[in-house]
Amino acid sequence: MGHHHNHGHDHEHYYDHTKLHDNQHIFIKHYLDMLETCKQGIQYISNKNNLAEQNDDKQMVQDCIKALDAIQDANILARGLIKHVDKEAYDLINSYEELAPERKQAIFLQEREDLEEIYRILTDEFFPKFFTWSEKVKESLMRHID
Repeated sequence: MGHHHNHGHDHEHYYDHTKLHDNQHIFIKHYLDMLETCKQGIQYISNKNNLAEQNDDKQMVQDCIKALDAIQDANILARGLIKHVDKEAYDLINSYEELAPERKQAIFLQEREDLEEIYRILTDEFFPKFFTWSEKVKESLMRHID
């Protein structure tokens, strides 16, 4: 009885790629928490209007950009897990790529230390797209982990 798992062709039988497994549920939950944390950071940054305050927040901007890169990495894992489970969720996660130009622009400006312009790009262009994107992703993944 104990040896049956050695037969390669039986593998699919024991591991179903069309649904999420326990460890994957945990990852997807962490992933959604991460999106939520990033959203809160974004709201915090967006609410800071005067530049005097913003200068103290150079670190905040750096953390935010780091978080967006971390999301990029997590997306690769998340979409890998969900690929055979839910094509729509997979496509949605992939659509983060559409936010890449603003992300690259912010990184470029960060190197030039142009905080004012970073705020403008993040607040006016990136954040609204990010909010829409993360809400859709959350919606599409929630039905797999509840």
